[in-house]
Amino acid sequence: AILASNAYVNSYRTAEASASIETTGPATIIFNGMGRVLDSTGTLVGSSQIYRLSRDDSTQVYCVFVTPGGGVKMCDPAVSTGKPQACQPQLTTAQCPAAGS
Repeated sequence: AILASNAYVNSYRTAEASASIETTGPATIIFNGMGRVLDSTGTLVGSSQIYRLSRDDSTQVYCVFVTPGGGVKMCDPAVSTGKPQACQPQLTTAQCPAAGS
């Protein structure tokens, strides 16, 4: 798990929003000048990078996935397939489980 005190979203530490946010996923990704996704060593990634965000005091979970081409989508694993906010079919429940899974 990535510590909330070390996770940044839009230049803000997640701990500034809430100390109880837990983030799991790759430690670092970088976007190059063409929008492609690189890992922390500067190597192009070949698969989607998946982050799971949750809070200790909530049953709400969100997943954010970043495609190798630089596309970013946030989804709710508790929402059924066929709705815009659903994770499936892009992510499986194993890649981003709902709360309590």
